[in-house]
Amino acid sequence: MKPGISIIRRLVSYAWIFAFAGLLGVSRASGQGEAPEIPEGPYVKAAPTFSQWVITYTYPEDRDKTLKPEQIAALNPKTKTITTTKTRNVIHEEYVDTKGSRGGSWYVGTIQYLKPAGTTIWYQAGASDSVVQETNPIYTPLPASGFRHLEWVTRETYAGTVSYGGKSCLVFVPGGVPKLDLNPATQAEKIKDLKNVVFIDQDTRYPVEVRNGDEIAYYQIKEMPPTSANPLPPDLMAQLAQAEAARARLDRPLARPY
Repeated sequence: MKPGISIIRRLVSYAWIFAFAGLLGVSRASGQGEAPEIPEGPYVKAAPTFSQWVITYTYPEDRDKTLKPEQIAALNPKTKTITTTKTRNVIHEEYVDTKGSRGGSWYVGTIQYLKPAGTTIWYQAGASDSVVQETNPIYTPLPASGFRHLEWVTRETYAGTVSYGGKSCLVFVPGGVPKLDLNPATQAEKIKDLKNVVFIDQDTRYPVEVRNGDEIAYYQIKEMPPTSANPLPPDLMAQLAQAEAARARLDRPLARPY
């Protein structure tokens, strides 16, 4: 083979390689584009020692402009707000449903106190009682961050960063980047239609919004002064005092017989 022909064939081969690489580049740019750089963790920052956050839930009926208030009120109650107040190792979760009924739990260290609706007795469950943990569903401690149901927010579910609600937010979806193309030209429409997604404030690393199917949860988080008090309810304090007095009587040594 003549040297000139060999060189020409090599040049043609290189041209095909470069053209194929260019097509790959165009395909990648028109599809998902470059994978976003994954930020450093933690993705969900723990709530401050003294803090309070309110989660407000909305449902399809809340967003349905054709329904009248009385029609919505006739539906089965759902959780409307959860207000969590944290002062050191004392945490209070208060639930309010769409009918206005209130409930919740108090957590003191590893002990949980709960008074079901319609009762006057506080029930107790604790981490030190393995039987209670396994068989008693009322023991529901908060995760380390304080924010429930966000354990799946991980490196693998990170999908990119968007401007949302006036904030720069980290976005997490099941499946991560392969399941969501946050192309700036189309991201607004795609985000609007997402059913399972978490928005985390990029600066504070606190949740902003969580969508779970048709349920949307909005988070408002504020820090509180270190002097903030979070006293237990008076009836719970009275019940604990009675229990302590009963224990003291049982621990008292028996009188010597004469």
